[in-house]
Amino acid sequence: MKMTLRTAELARALYRAQGVADKKSTMPILAHVLLSADDSGLTVSATDLDVGVSGSYSADVHEPGAVAVHARQFYDVVKSLPSEHVEFERQDNHWVEVRSGSGRFRLVGMSADEFPALPSAGETQTFAISSS
Repeated sequence: MKMTLRTAELARALYRAQGVADKKSTMPILAHVLLSADDSGLTVSATDLDVGVSGSYSADVHEPGAVAVHARQFYDVVKSLPSEHVEFERQDNHWVEVRSGSGRFRLVGMSADEFPALPSAGETQTFAISSS
C-alpha cells in the first residue's frame, strides 16, 4: 500500500474517525483506524463495536492495500506534519512510514484482517418524514 494525499484531507479524516475509536477496550484493534486504499481513493473506518464511521477521501494511490493504524497516535503525527502533501507507505510486518516535507515517521500497524467488519449502508432502510 502506497499513496499520496493532502495533509489537511488526511487530518480531517482522522479527526472524524479517532473520536469513534475505542481507547479503553480490551481489544487493541478497536483503538485503530482502518485505512483502505484502492483506485477510487482512501477509505478511513473506525468502530467501537457499537458505533462505526467510514469515509471516502481522494488520494493518489500508487499501490492498493489496507492496514490498521493506532487512531490517536496517527492523528497526532498527521497534525504536526510540515508540508501540504503526505506520502503514506505500508512496509513489512505492517509497519507504516509517513513522510511529509522534512518529517518522517514510522508507526506500528496491525493487519487489516483483524479489523471488525462494518455493516454496509445498503442494508439500512431509510424513509422521509415531512416537516409539517
